[in-house]
Amino acid sequence: MRTILVAVDFSSCSRDVINVAAALAQRQKASLILAHVVGTPPLEAPVLPVGVTGQEVSTVSSAEAELARDASEIRRRGINVETRVVVGPASKTIAAMTEELGVGLVVMGTHGRKGAAHLFLGSVAEHVVRSVSCPVMVTPDGTAPDLARWEGTEPLRMLVATDGSLAGEAALAWAGSFTRSNQCDLTLLRLYWPWEELVRYGLDDIWEERPRDREVLLALERDVKLQAGTLTGTVLSRLRLRAAGQHNTQTIVEEVLLSGSDVLVVGIPKHRSGLRVIIAPKNVLRSCPIPVLCVPQALVSLVSRPQSPEILPRPAAASQG
Repeated sequence: MRTILVAVDFSSCSRDVINVAAALAQRQKASLILAHVVGTPPLEAPVLPVGVTGQEVSTVSSAEAELARDASEIRRRGINVETRVVVGPASKTIAAMTEELGVGLVVMGTHGRKGAAHLFLGSVAEHVVRSVSCPVMVTPDGTAPDLARWEGTEPLRMLVATDGSLAGEAALAWAGSFTRSNQCDLTLLRLYWPWEELVRYGLDDIWEERPRDREVLLALERDVKLQAGTLTGTVLSRLRLRAAGQHNTQTIVEEVLLSGSDVLVVGIPKHRSGLRVIIAPKNVLRSCPIPVLCVPQALVSLVSRPQSPEILPRPAAASQG
């Protein structure tokens, strides 16, 4: 049975995190694991046994009781759920649990704080996104999701932001796989560098008097639709082409608001590289007002071809190199 790990930190957005995860579990007929990590200082061992100190025993007991109440409510909806409380550094502990339990999706929240508070608290979600090999959905604090759509009574409005990279392909293919088994309204936002596309299509003749932007857009639209059909095996509701620039995160947020989307899907590159990054997942996570589902680039080999629509399994662990 497919498993969704819900990282609960008892912050103000925890209720939204749990509700969205439960709705996803119903859509996918998946089981839930509600998990809370009792944090330790960063220099401690990655995972420590429960009950290291008297204070931690009290914290663990309180967390177990609260998770038990949440689990009881979820079971009334016919969802299989279990709870876990673990002591250790938050991001490392969550990553270890995904490997140990064979998790297909992690759902967690972020605090949306700024300055030093954000650097300490918000970084947990960012580290998890970068360190696990399965998709991670991060729900922002302060904006309640539209549960009517998440629970399947109306089509889920999904916006996929891509930039032509392998990470973008993974995001698009995952969204297509999810859409084939769920009622979704799928929009693709394709960001591109205008000059690079002019060169790629051979339209960069410096002696040409008239601008050829229109030709580039037509060629790009044709190719993106063809690729999207191959990767998703489904039909896009709409395609948006936007030129990249200095404010790409702002452009993505604008499209989120214009489309009225319920979830944004982005790819997570395998390596952090390049000076001209179009989509910066860290900035998107900090700015997006709706849940962001982050798909690792490593999944592209699993989702490049249409297959059974479900929460996709993680790839086998590979050696670093």
